[in-house]
Amino acid sequence: MGKMYVPYQKDHPATICVNGHKLVIVSKSSNTFTKDLETVGGDSVREIALNGDTQEEALALAHLATTIKGGVVMAPNSMRLTAMIKSLEKQLPWLH
Repeated sequence: MGKMYVPYQKDHPATICVNGHKLVIVSKSSNTFTKDLETVGGDSVREIALNGDTQEEALALAHLATTIKGGVVMAPNSMRLTAMIKSLEKQLPWLH
């Protein structure tokens, strides 16, 4: 069984805006948000249990994107969130 971790601000997924893109950053590692939770606007992390099926994971990510009316980014396990956000700022085009 797999798990996905999502930062939350009260009862809503915590989002950030990068170059006009509304995003929520999720991770498969519980340690991702340990040091940088405030960086993504979160006050808690919620665990979503998955059965390991890629279709179920895709549906969970799509539901999350619909909920926030934005995009979902899966954080790599080996990168700090601050570095990942800087990378997104360089790679994503501006939306106006």
